[in-house]
Amino acid sequence: MVYVLTFSIIYFIQGIDLFAGEIKPGVIINKDNYEEYLPELKKLLFPACQITYLKGIKSGWTTIRVIEPRTYPVTKQGKATMANAGKFRVGENNLLIGDWKQGSPFPNPKTGAELAWSTYRHRSYRDHDRWPAHFFLFHKDGTLEREFKWLELKRHYTGRVYIPPIPEEPGNNGVIESKEAQVIYEPYDVRGFILLRIRYEDLHKDDDVYAHIPAIRRIRRMSGSDVTDPLIGSDLVMDDYEMWRQKINTKMTFRISEKKFLWPRLYLGNDKPHWDPDKNRYCVDFEWEIKPYWVLEVFLNDPNYVYSRRMVYLMQDGTFRPAGSEMYDQKGRMMRAHTGMFFSLQVGTLDIENMWFYILENALTGHHTFANIGEYSTDCPKSIFSIKRLLKLAR
Repeated sequence: MVYVLTFSIIYFIQGIDLFAGEIKPGVIINKDNYEEYLPELKKLLFPACQITYLKGIKSGWTTIRVIEPRTYPVTKQGKATMANAGKFRVGENNLLIGDWKQGSPFPNPKTGAELAWSTYRHRSYRDHDRWPAHFFLFHKDGTLEREFKWLELKRHYTGRVYIPPIPEEPGNNGVIESKEAQVIYEPYDVRGFILLRIRYEDLHKDDDVYAHIPAIRRIRRMSGSDVTDPLIGSDLVMDDYEMWRQKINTKMTFRISEKKFLWPRLYLGNDKPHWDPDKNRYCVDFEWEIKPYWVLEVFLNDPNYVYSRRMVYLMQDGTFRPAGSEMYDQKGRMMRAHTGMFFSLQVGTLDIENMWFYILENALTGHHTFANIGEYSTDCPKSIFSIKRLLKLAR
């Protein structure tokens, strides 16, 4: 008894919790036992995820059910990535050297710059898609403040792997990377708000971004600073879409590392986790796995940009699927974060990942924007990317 007490005192002094619960397959963590697992949760959940899920477990909104790690089918995007081994390198000013056509260029990145390019070329959905999204804006205490609905449309011009033409739209000649639009159609006071973004392959050419403002019935061309502002009271920032939408530039430097994290499993086909806005608030009842991840640290090195650095967490399964991200302001504080990007793998002729849930956080206030994303459609022709055509969708 004396020896046990002595060792316990030593562990306490050294800051080691002798009685901390081990997180392994079969464990279910809920509001009644989460304190037992808290030391391990803080190691296995990256910082942004802790903001959402430690609050959600403590409040009884969700549980963490840990399962054995699974192996998933490789998507066509993943197969294109594997075929790129040894074909590329990163030169001066972060330029990608090599004749890139499709897939991520570095299936086994050795440097931060290689990981950054494989992340940049990641594809979260088909070559062109259209899908509705229902957004819920939550106070940090879980109170629902506001809802709105929008339609997302995106069409890639380069790097196409799923839908002809492959690998590039005819006549594009490497100019346009993609076109993207968001059309808000509920509630009434913001109905008709539209964003249209044209993204260019040239790293030195700024994106063209236009907005239709329904209150003044005018189209406004947006500047680079506008794409870092939250949209219509939410936590949505255009440069943060899909964890990291900002273009790679010559000022950036990168750091690569690896670590195991606890993260929701990939769901197959129409198998979806449970979510109820009244019960789960801004959390989801997932099954979770412990798996290795790439950790990409992006140093912006630009005092005029809203962030000083980004942290992006990527699955080590050949897809470079982003599990989450954190954005830090120029004072070094975590400012915004994305967690809970849940993918469903549609196994079949396309073998494509789809997003279903997406959680955005204001890390300074605890405010959350929760996206419940609807069924995807390939009804996304090139001709739809004009304000005039998009306005018809809003009406």
